Amino acid sequence: MLPRIFFDTNAGTYDDGYILWFDLSKTELAALDPPASDGMAVTIYMPDEIEMIATLRWDVVLENWTARSVEANNRLVGGSIPTKSE
Repeated sequence: MLPRIFFDTNAGTYDDGYILWFDLSKTELAALDPPASDGMAVTIYMPDEIEMIATLRWDVVLENWTARSVEANNRLVGGSIPTKSE
C-alpha cells in the first residue's frame, strides 16, 4: 500500500502537478519512512472526494514538495458523479 498524502486540486502547479504545502501534507510527508524523495510513488487524496497515484518531486522554485498524477488513475470517493438530469 502506498503512503497517503493530503492535497487540494486548487493548489495546482505550472506543470500540471499539485503543491503539497498544506499543514496536513507536510505532516504526512515528514512521517514517511523511507523519507520523501524525487520519484517516490504515493497516493494523494482529498477526503471524501478524490484520490490518485502520483509521484513526488521537489520543486526548487517553489521550495516545496509537489505531486504529479500518474495518468488515468483518478478515483472518486465518498460521493456520486452527477448525471445530466441532476
